[in-house]
Amino acid sequence: MKHLPKLISIALLALLAACTQTPAPAPTLAVSPKTLSFSAGDVGKPVTATLTGSSEAITWSLSPAGTGTLSASTGTSVTYTPPANVAAATTVTLTATSSGVSDSATITVNPQPAIGVSPKTRTVVAGSAATAFTVTLSTAKGTITWSLSPNLGSLSATTGTSVNYTPPANVAAATTVTLTATSSGVSDSATITISPLPTLTVSPNTRTIVAGSAATSFSAILANSAETITWNLSPSLGTLSANTGSLVEYTPPTTVASSTEVTLTASAGSLSASATITVNPFVNSAGEGRNITLQNWPAGSSGTLNFTSVVSGSFTQTPVASTSINATGQFSYNLAAATVLGPISGTFPSNCGLDVVNPSPGAQIANGVINAVEGSNPQRSVRIANNATAPVGAPVIGYASASLMYSNAAWSVTGTCTTGGSTNTYALNLVQGWNWFIITTNSATSQTFSTATTLPAGFNWYY
Repeated sequence: MKHLPKLISIALLALLAACTQTPAPAPTLAVSPKTLSFSAGDVGKPVTATLTGSSEAITWSLSPAGTGTLSASTGTSVTYTPPANVAAATTVTLTATSSGVSDSATITVNPQPAIGVSPKTRTVVAGSAATAFTVTLSTAKGTITWSLSPNLGSLSATTGTSVNYTPPANVAAATTVTLTATSSGVSDSATITISPLPTLTVSPNTRTIVAGSAATSFSAILANSAETITWNLSPSLGTLSANTGSLVEYTPPTTVASSTEVTLTASAGSLSASATITVNPFVNSAGEGRNITLQNWPAGSSGTLNFTSVVSGSFTQTPVASTSINATGQFSYNLAAATVLGPISGTFPSNCGLDVVNPSPGAQIANGVINAVEGSNPQRSVRIANNATAPVGAPVIGYASASLMYSNAAWSVTGTCTTGGSTNTYALNLVQGWNWFIITTNSATSQTFSTATTLPAGFNWYY
């Protein structure tokens, strides 16, 4: 019994030691990173969980469920991939749990960036003023850059929410350019169609015509424009067949006192082009005459004037033209070319040393014959002269007569020839076509042979 107190002391000491031991620490769990931000459709990012004080498995969960995917449901690391699309910014909680403890990461999923260029299409004309384009960028704040493809024209800037596009001065044909705005990995484009510069031309751009002649056609060629073409005259001399359209005919006035210039202008929108028309007075020529009066024509009678051609040495007359004579004796004519021709020899003596210039060895001529027919009466020769009375018997000094002569080429004979007691002067300068052949009496033994394209003043036509 003497050892019992000692045993009790030892037991109390052991119990006291047991009550003062330190308990094991509680498990902890930490998720990293604590926040993440995605755009819908982005690639996934890893999230890790660090567990201390326990070796139990770590499990992962999403809230709301189905908002994205996890690469695994357990483990110390997991990859979170956002959904392809969200309607608006969405918050997702990713939670790791183990050993009765948990920790979370907050994930923000934003809609995909949206970019829009306005206007989407534009048609511009080469050389025109700049056109403005704007861009709207949502759910992103990146820099907006602009580019052209092909690089045709110019931009007022390469960055920013708006830009002005200026087309090139001209293009050969309609050309399409793509204007693209890019930001935050997305882009949008506008299609720009460049039309060539409109052009307007008038053809022909010059014309010389004779008063009283037939209408002359003009055309206006308008390219790259749908504007209406209008025509006007300045001064208002003559008439136009129409005021609008691509084709017009201009008829000159019947008479003008002197050579007059008229401007024919075609207009289309802001464009205009002109033709210069020179209207010359009509001069009765050998080949054409207007409003001529046949002297001594029976008043009140109508008839016909017949033009024929004949070759020297032949009696066969070939018709050239025929025209009406009115009751006052007036007529107009226009001669066709003579078709039956003969040599020029015989028109002048060949043994007098005259200066003969004949550039065409094949030059040939025909003489014109003019006859008038009144009613049922026989035809009568028409005399063209500077005197109403034809010489009878002795020569009349100063008397001159004219007849028609056709030549298929230009040629000339000049000089003086004395033969057979007569001295004659030759001043023949024929043009291709019809000529007046004029014989003037200088004296009883002298004549002048000359030519002209217009009948000299003082000559008249006599029936």
